[in-house]
This record gives sequence, C-alpha cells and structure tokens, in this order.
Amino acid sequence: MRFLALALLAIAATPATAIPIFQASTGSIVHGVAPYGGAPNNGGSTYIPNNFTGLVDILTSPGGGYLTASPIIANNIFESGVQNLGFSFAGASGVNANGVFNYGWAAMTGPLMGYLLTDTNPDGTGRASYTIASMNGTWVENGGFNGQIGAWLSTGGFFGSPVSAGAVSLRVTVQSNALGLIAFPELVLAPRANGPCFGINGITLCNATTFAGFARTAQNVVIPNGEVINVRATLTVIADPDFTMGLIVPSDQLLNAVGPLPEFSFVGMDPSAAIPEPGNWILAAIGLGAVAISRRRNAR
Repeated sequence: MRFLALALLAIAATPATAIPIFQASTGSIVHGVAPYGGAPNNGGSTYIPNNFTGLVDILTSPGGGYLTASPIIANNIFESGVQNLGFSFAGASGVNANGVFNYGWAAMTGPLMGYLLTDTNPDGTGRASYTIASMNGTWVENGGFNGQIGAWLSTGGFFGSPVSAGAVSLRVTVQSNALGLIAFPELVLAPRANGPCFGINGITLCNATTFAGFARTAQNVVIPNGEVINVRATLTVIADPDFTMGLIVPSDQLLNAVGPLPEFSFVGMDPSAAIPEPGNWILAAIGLGAVAISRRRNAR
C-alpha cells in the first residue's frame, strides 16, 4: 500500500532540517446538536467566533448550496473543558432541545488530531450533530528550519440516507516573531448523497453510499533556531442525517488530484483515528490523522 509506505516514511525518515519541538499546549472538545436552516448558502463558507482560540474559525456552512447550522455554546451537550494536550474526548447518547447526539469522538494527543462523528437524527428535521476540537499550541524551533509548512485535512465515510450530508473544516493560524501571522487558507470538505460534493482547497469524491476527500495548503518559510511558534487550530465536523464521517489516509487518487502532503506538521498524524473502509476510496486499516502539517522526508 503506497499511501501507508508514505505515512511511515513521513514518520520515520531523517529530516533535511531541524523540526520544531512540541511544547505544553491546551485544547477543548465539544459535541452537540444544532438547528440548521435559512436560505441556501450559494456563496462561500461561513464561520462564527470561537471563545477558545479567539478567532472566527467554527464552521457554520461550507457554502455550495448548503444551509447554515448553529453550533453555538448553548447547543453543546458534551464539553471536555480546557485540558492539557494530549487527550481525547467522546460523547454518546446525548440529547438536547434540538435532537439526539449519537456518537462523536475527537483527539488532540500532543501534536496529533483525529475525529469521528455519526448522526442518527431523522431526515428532514433540520437538526445536525457537530463536533468542534480546538487547540492553542506552542513549539520551539531547534536548530533552524528552511522549508514548507502547511496543513491538510482528510475525510471519508458512509451515507445512510439519500439526503445525508455533512462538512468538515480546518482552520490553522501560525504566529511567531520571524513568521509574523500566517492565517492559512481554509480547508473544507463537503460530502453529500444528493448534490455535488466539493472541497475548498481540495476535493471530495462521492458515490451513492460512500465518500472520501482531501484538502491541503502549504507555504515556504524560514524559522530561526530558538524561535517560539504559537499555533491555533480548529476542526469543525457537521453531519446529518444517518451519516458517518471520520479520518482516512488520502489515496494516490486524492494526492494526485490535490497535491502531496506538506513537508512539516504542527498538527500531526493520528494513527488511532481509523474508520471502516467506505468502498474503493478509504484508504487504509489505520487513519493518518485528521489534520496534518506533516513532514514528508526523503528516503535515504
């Protein structure tokens, strides 16, 4: 499996320049059920403020004709509170005034992130399950880095209804004295059983029952030795109805269509974040993490 070989190479091979070292960081994970509606959003994706990161980075609609959800604090059912990374947090069999939350899981284990979300609310109720995972992280450069940093997002899963739909987004901001403020372009993947699937800075491939998607962004930088780097990242996952989505390893088909993994990861790969194979596109027995700004190293 070439994608698995790529993953192992990214983890094990020797870097060309020294990579930043992860420091103590904090995160917060919530799960809930939100109403959605309004006019179809035929414009771009929309977001609301996040009181944890201080940014406007929680997805409410991916655009492309989707409606708009309301994943606000009042609609949370399960809340992890602020915790030191790494940790994972699951919610199951919860209820609020909007509907039933079946199951959601997210993890931020040091510089790793992962997710899985299932929704079982009935068709046509205007209610969607959501998971939001946010982190404020710190790294210190050890030796000097000259190369590419970025972010990538993957998703795959199953449509259980002819009207199943969902979206997942990743917003990443990196800041340091040398880098200034880098707000990476949004990464959004939006699968649906009825209507065109799409991605922002990526693609989503769908058939009647399964889907897989991959998005990436990257930028060349120079990071001096001793630089303290602050990273804020938020993953938003929205699903409705009768719908399952989680992390996959991007296939050669997806990588060839969108581009390779970025060179260096501040939010890395989580090998524990696996979901069952959806048809021909899911892409391994282990999942590479939800989000990665991952170091792709040359074999020696």
